[in-house]
Amino acid sequence: MVEAGHFEELSEILDMLPRGDEPGAAKRQVFLFTATLHASGVDGVGRERRTLDILQKRVPFRGAPTIIDLSDSVGVEDQQGVGGGDEQQDRAVASGPAGLQECEILCESSKKDEYLYYFLCRYPGRTIVFVNAISSIRRLISLLGVLKLPVLGLHSNMQQRARLKTVDRFMASDDVVLVATDVAARGIDVKDVKYVIHYQIAKSTDTYVHRRGRTARAGKEGMSLALVGEAEVQLMRRTLRELGYDAARQLATFPVDHSYIPPLRKRLTLAKQIDEVAKKSKKEAAESEWLKQAANDLEVDLDDDENADIAREGKQRRLKLNGLQRTLDALLNVPLLPRGFSTRHLAMDSHLAGRILASAAASSNKHPLRKGNCMTVESGDGALTALGTSKRQRDAEGVGAASEVLSSTRGHNRAAKAKKKKTASKPAGGGGSMVAGVFIPG
Repeated sequence: MVEAGHFEELSEILDMLPRGDEPGAAKRQVFLFTATLHASGVDGVGRERRTLDILQKRVPFRGAPTIIDLSDSVGVEDQQGVGGGDEQQDRAVASGPAGLQECEILCESSKKDEYLYYFLCRYPGRTIVFVNAISSIRRLISLLGVLKLPVLGLHSNMQQRARLKTVDRFMASDDVVLVATDVAARGIDVKDVKYVIHYQIAKSTDTYVHRRGRTARAGKEGMSLALVGEAEVQLMRRTLRELGYDAARQLATFPVDHSYIPPLRKRLTLAKQIDEVAKKSKKEAAESEWLKQAANDLEVDLDDDENADIAREGKQRRLKLNGLQRTLDALLNVPLLPRGFSTRHLAMDSHLAGRILASAAASSNKHPLRKGNCMTVESGDGALTALGTSKRQRDAEGVGAASEVLSSTRGHNRAAKAKKKKTASKPAGGGGSMVAGVFIPG
């Protein structure tokens, strides 16, 4: 309300309130809270930035106001101190809160859906996905809904009651995705937001700062991930320059295990086909209903052949939609196995194979945050612990749980071996034993 052109409204409100210095009037105190104004100085590219000094020139404070800075004590966004120097402020603005991890993925705009789905599958948690247009919200909500992810939408065209209901549902779940415009970047305090994803890069640096400020709040940890398309590279670089980043200090590239991408791409392709067919069916059903209503209002009978064609086309679309949905459901029921895990020899015991796959799926749901060559995992108390991992260790990580299942069945296999020794003859050429129907040489 203190921006140019808006202060007149605030002045009218202040003029209507008692000043507090009149005889018998109650004392009045005015408090102004800000999370983005700087104490003084210019930004990283030499432009004058919004400061408390400029604010005091615009707002007619009576006397010298008292300034209380809480940023260092509660770890709020930017962490600039009133008494600190400009260099200290620039470092704080660039890094954000101490618990914030910032990274980016440079990709083609057409591949953003793949990387978004990859991240949401491997790292579930309370997540906000920011976009620049309401049409993008509708598209992503529809697509992620077909993929059976818990997803909500929030934008400025929603009524206030619907917005509040959406925020309540978002706060009530620990594993949910909120796709939102910048209406969710300010004024919403949701605890324990793990991840913020910039699906489309913010048009201004202030908006970017507010977006990333939805996570890592009040001393907590969180991650901000920017999906940067080819047309957004210059915008992202300008934003980083204004935040104080330079050639010596850049955003880390988020590591992606590309062995997961092909199966995810199959799911996405099917989901987009289902979404397209469903939307087309809905549109044509609405047009058919409108045509019937118009004919009824005009007391005109529709041609029987035309009605039959409409019914036949609708049936064909439903059959196609059901077939696509069954195929997608089959893919969604297959766990995403990490690189290095093979199901080639699991057919020997279907019950054991089921246990191994279930255990591997549970293991793949332990969602680590990767930092370079280190892996960050959540301990029992919620703290993040860094563990150094080599490529071979990461490849073997996914089969660890399966090995535990196999070792737990050794006792059962030993008993089966002893029993089969009594009934099965040994093949020529040497000794051996039968385990789960497979001959193992002695």
